[in-house]
Amino acid sequence: TLLVMARRDQECAGRHWLRQDSPVFDWEDLCGPEDFAGFALAARLIRLDDAVPLPADPLRSWYPIRDRLVRKAVAHFGAANAVVTNRLHGMLLALMMGLPVQVRDNSYGKLTNYIDSWLTGWKR
Repeated sequence: TLLVMARRDQECAGRHWLRQDSPVFDWEDLCGPEDFAGFALAARLIRLDDAVPLPADPLRSWYPIRDRLVRKAVAHFGAANAVVTNRLHGMLLALMMGLPVQVRDNSYGKLTNYIDSWLTGWKR
């Protein structure tokens, strides 16, 4: 199956490349309210720690949320045979999982710039 991951935000360069026969998702489709609440709390604790040092490292509050999101993403991508995306982290996850990836750039060329800088041997 083909996994199509497409931006819905201001970085989207258009959706003309989307296939009509494949469902489209973005990160917020994997994130539930508990993930957003956990992210907001972790961000708040990290900002607070910048102003007033906390007794424990506030970044540790993010680790369980991060790990749950990574597991969700790996499970979602693991059901696919190939990926088409204009998301940098979608491209990176697919590559780490050994999935074929077709890249569509975002509005300012982030994926192309990343590929040209870090993946020079990779065939697009």
